[in-house]
Amino acid sequence: MSGLDLAFAPVAVTAAPRTVGRDAGFILTPTDTEPGDVFGATPDRTWLYKNAQGLNILAIARWELAGGNKRISQATPWTDSLGNLCWLMKGHPAPRPLYGLDRLA
Repeated sequence: MSGLDLAFAPVAVTAAPRTVGRDAGFILTPTDTEPGDVFGATPDRTWLYKNAQGLNILAIARWELAGGNKRISQATPWTDSLGNLCWLMKGHPAPRPLYGLDRLA
């Protein structure tokens, strides 16, 4: 396989759950829930990234600020060691998902 073929190779659905650094007790968990008020102030725009099965795996929020500036934050759904699902203000671990992946699959 060439490098280009590997970039578009299918991802196994049975892939092991991901844990990250200091949050090793948390497992990235695709969900049908939305991030709710995890961002605090209501964003001007929110994008939900979904996996091939249509479950939410990442939320990007954007706020328009004075002077034409902007603020962007990310949140991802995680399950803690007790089995509780929560959205945390952290980016998705590599490899990053494609926006609209659920529509491509």
